Amino acid sequence: MTSYLSPDGGMGTKQSHHSVQIHKLPKLQNSLRLPTSFDPFLLFRFDFYYFVSISVVFAEQHAQLAAMERTPPTPRDPNQTEEALEALVRADPTIPYRKCLWPVFDFLYTQKLQRVLGIDPRTILAAYGGLGALLLGLPKQPKLLRSGLFAAGLLPLLGTATLVGLGARMVCTKRKPALRTSQDTLLERIREGRAKREPGFDVYYPASGRSSSNRVGMIFFPGALVNHTGYSEIAAGLSDKGILVVVLSLEPVRFVLDLETNRQLARAAIASLLPDWPMDEWVLAGHSAGGITALNTGVEIDDHPLDPAFCNRLVVCGVGMETNHGSLRTTQKPFEVLLVNGTEDGLVNRHIPGSEAHDRFVNYLLPPPEDEHSELGSTRFVSIEGGNHCQFADYPLSPPDGEAKVSSHDQKRIFVDKTAEFLLG
Repeated sequence: MTSYLSPDGGMGTKQSHHSVQIHKLPKLQNSLRLPTSFDPFLLFRFDFYYFVSISVVFAEQHAQLAAMERTPPTPRDPNQTEEALEALVRADPTIPYRKCLWPVFDFLYTQKLQRVLGIDPRTILAAYGGLGALLLGLPKQPKLLRSGLFAAGLLPLLGTATLVGLGARMVCTKRKPALRTSQDTLLERIREGRAKREPGFDVYYPASGRSSSNRVGMIFFPGALVNHTGYSEIAAGLSDKGILVVVLSLEPVRFVLDLETNRQLARAAIASLLPDWPMDEWVLAGHSAGGITALNTGVEIDDHPLDPAFCNRLVVCGVGMETNHGSLRTTQKPFEVLLVNGTEDGLVNRHIPGSEAHDRFVNYLLPPPEDEHSELGSTRFVSIEGGNHCQFADYPLSPPDGEAKVSSHDQKRIFVDKTAEFLLG
């Protein structure tokens, strides 16, 4: 059953028509039924086809769900009740376990296997092809050798399935709800006409109706698994400075690795604001995994342009790792980056200064420090004394983050002030 806003402003339910259907799999089992006599190669082939078939089913369903499941827009009908508006803002939707499987598999495949380890998928296919040919070519005896080769091929598949299952369970159960203070901030802004909840994002409007001399818009990517309502305080603060802020929701999974999907979400948000809100300049920003998304999108900006008004400026916070996408020092137009971190950020502090991961982040991914006046771009480093990871947003503290030694409000205020100074001068 799925909740929805009825035309009269009430809440109703309707039967979902897009639940994952895998009823065809028993037919697949029957078509690949094992013979009475045990043959390791046939079992290996069955396991491989079954795994691929499940992956295809989830891939198709993931694409459909991404198009079907959208955050309902802010109620526009004055007859809609205050209760409906509160329910819309305070909702913290859950996600079924089955919907997390494909995104996690895609993450392991594209991020860990291809990008970090540098393994070409064709190498894997060639290895399994060679293993299959070897099993076919071996005589029935000795069985020990055939069984050993069979196990060598089966174990990586079982290991992958286990990792995907554990990762999906984490994505399903470790979601970070927005605290009530951030919900109250968004509700207040919506009532004042200063914010709106649209399908796929929230938008926060500048106080004067639009920024004055240089109209700046920001696309903000939230951290992994974080309810995007949690960023309402910094978004509201930036809008008070004259910046139009769009906070993407990334529902229902709250974790989108694919950069092309993120670019499409950003472009759709920008297009939906036209022609009422044309911007002179668009910038990308993000927190934690969202900050990494902003940086990686910048790395690929020459090959995959975002918007004509995008000006190669990035604002990121809670980030301290390099992700093997490339470097911002090699783009045709130099980048200007603002990096804001807290001294008690337990996630960023895991990357010790002087380590290889930290050096690649600072000296390869990011442009040189701004005091070097380099032609390769510039990075402005800001450290918030006593700040931690989660206080850039409003969600419960979670390990391995550190205990903050500054109030949440003060940490957000410093971030807003430094960002406005960086973007508006």
